[in-house]
Amino acid sequence: MRDTPFRDPSWWFGVALTLMALAALFAALQWEAMAATFPVFICSVMIVCGVIHTILPFVKASPVASWEGPPLRPVLRCCLWMGAFFAAAIAFGFPVAAPVFVLAYMLVQGEKWTLAVPAAVGTLLFLVVLVERVLRLPLPEPWFPLY
Repeated sequence: MRDTPFRDPSWWFGVALTLMALAALFAALQWEAMAATFPVFICSVMIVCGVIHTILPFVKASPVASWEGPPLRPVLRCCLWMGAFFAAAIAFGFPVAAPVFVLAYMLVQGEKWTLAVPAAVGTLLFLVVLVERVLRLPLPEPWFPLY
């Protein structure tokens, strides 16, 4: 029996990511313009990534496409990573949570420190320099500020 892209965890992850991003986007569109700027920016990126994950299994099988049984475990693992990231972003702020999660995720996935650390530093620089300084997008205040 030929596997369909619908058995690929990447497809399910893309659907879940797109739906979560759309829900957050519609909620943010109810806010004032300045308050909604950053969530709309992030949700737009999440929607693009979700759509790519949804389309990708139709073009190329992912390494986990041969997963036996329902793709619940890999999708749940991805959703837990996202949930933990959002919880950390709310608690400690995006400039702290994003680089920490980029570093942690890359190391858990087997990347070397020599690639993971520059990626985390690049994420921090992107958030601080481009998002906060150049674009002047207001980042939400964390519950427990560390900086």
